[in-house]
Amino acid sequence: TKSINRSSDLLDRSLIAKAKLYSQVEESLRLSNRDVEVLKESVAQKDAAHKRLSCEFEQQSKLLVGSWAIMSHCAAEREKTLMSMAVSRENLILGHRHGMAWVSESTWRDTQFDNDRLKSESIQLKAQ
Repeated sequence: TKSINRSSDLLDRSLIAKAKLYSQVEESLRLSNRDVEVLKESVAQKDAAHKRLSCEFEQQSKLLVGSWAIMSHCAAEREKTLMSMAVSRENLILGHRHGMAWVSESTWRDTQFDNDRLKSESIQLKAQ
């Protein structure tokens, strides 16, 4: 009977040890499941943040593309304006040279005399 009691005690101790081990495994699984839930929540938050940042990046990219389009348009318009100004300047210079080429010196003096005479007459009329 002593050996039976000893076997029974060993069996009881073994069962108690297994029960404790089972309890520890359950606690470990519970903690692991909680960790998994925390990780899932963290991943979900990071996914949401990533999606938000992706949308913001896309909006910023569209804005940047629009800005570059406006800048390109402005640069093209500036270039056209500068070319137009250069052409106008050349036309003025050529027109002045052309005009001076066909006006003789005597005609220029006569015109200057007429202008001076008209100015003096205008001053006399104002004085009266």
